[in-house]
Amino acid sequence: MPRTLDSLFQATMVMAVIVMSPYAMFAAKGCADGNTQTSDTEDAPRPAAVDAPQPTAAEPAAADPGSATADPGSAALSPSKGSPALEPDAYACVVPRISIPRSAGCEAAEPYPSCRWKVPDPAPGNPFAIWRYTTGSHRWARASLVSLVLATAREYASLYPGERVTLGDLDAPGDRHNTHENGVDADFYLPGRMATENMGKGRRVDNYADRSKSYVEKSRARVLDLARILAACAGGRIRIYYNDPPVIDSFLAWFGKQGLETPFEAPMKPHNDLHLFHFHATIPEDLPVLPFEEPGEP
Repeated sequence: MPRTLDSLFQATMVMAVIVMSPYAMFAAKGCADGNTQTSDTEDAPRPAAVDAPQPTAAEPAAADPGSATADPGSAALSPSKGSPALEPDAYACVVPRISIPRSAGCEAAEPYPSCRWKVPDPAPGNPFAIWRYTTGSHRWARASLVSLVLATAREYASLYPGERVTLGDLDAPGDRHNTHENGVDADFYLPGRMATENMGKGRRVDNYADRSKSYVEKSRARVLDLARILAACAGGRIRIYYNDPPVIDSFLAWFGKQGLETPFEAPMKPHNDLHLFHFHATIPEDLPVLPFEEPGEP
């Protein structure tokens, strides 16, 4: 190639690099900023929808809280890495030392419903959140149920630091519930982890669709751990409505292995399809109140 043409060719190539370089940098940035997705292995649950809560009903009169010192497929699941040994006494089952509102009848040692406790408002450091539709008036129940709910949330948070159980309705008489009326029923949610997600207005999504096998296994293991904690802290005297067959099968196998017994027809069983996105747990009326953690306990 003649020297003049050779020089012209080199100059043309240099100009092409200068022109194309900004585009290449922009394209590379676009791929990095706009097209990356969170991997299932990063344990990211689907975001839960936030709908406007239902109107708050009037709450029962309550005494000053004071100090609280006095709840696809059928393959068996393996215990999660965070789980303790399968024995029920591996769980602490103690109520966190937080202020618990109580109705006036508790001061006179009156029975339920004159004496009721309330799941308190969530605060920084508390191991629970409140379901978006659960009003303040629906967080009252028997002292034994409230103690079980709070102890369960505490134990779950100790297994999975940084995660919280979402607590739903306890006593909730009225159109929305016809079973939450006697201080023995409570709803539990693990947003993003249970079989489906309630997005509000009748819309539900499958939490396990298009997710990796690892993510589904980890999610089911968390749901299973929540059920084990509830059963262990209730001494087996519980019934949980939930509809995911692998969780049911694994839970029943664990329950039988521990020698636990329930006064209900089964410790876990399917119900209607609402119980794909939450647990409905029921205890007997005579379940004792769980102890509170001692000062200085983690």
